[in-house]
Amino acid sequence: MTKHHKMERKVKTERATYTPDELAEVLGVGRKTVYDGLRNGKIPAFRLGKKYVIARTAVAEWLRSGGLAAA
Repeated sequence: MTKHHKMERKVKTERATYTPDELAEVLGVGRKTVYDGLRNGKIPAFRLGKKYVIARTAVAEWLRSGGLAAA
């Protein structure tokens, strides 16, 4: 493998999801606020095992709709 190929492998692609802590930072709120919104269904997400999966596209749509609860 050439040095160029090694460098290409290190290029990080943008993830399709947020962690709750990342979402808190993006929204400018505390992590407790995010976890409360996740637990009560106001922030669109689903559980994968013990972790919340928060799709960036779902968050963008949720924000465009004024932060209305996910249907």
